[in-house]
Amino acid sequence: MLLSLIRMIQAFRDYQRNVSELSQLSDRELPIIGLDRSDIPRVAAGTITADRCQRLLRRITPASLRALSYLLALAQSKRYLCAL
Repeated sequence: MLLSLIRMIQAFRDYQRNVSELSQLSDRELPIIGLDRSDIPRVAAGTITADRCQRLLRRITPASLRALSYLLALAQSKRYLCAL
């Protein structure tokens, strides 16, 4: 019982962290990775459907992959700078 409560709390914290990180992306950055603001809760919760996931993957182009890798590198450098 206690263990399941702890897991629920951890899952909720993970959800909140995911929503927070995705919400920090600008309206310009979200379409690069194939998302819009209305997708954030479903993606953060991991409840996005397989059909929606396939449609998102079809929209990803080589240019958007390069932009995504740039955004990830930028996010990691910001995290690193914040940790200093």
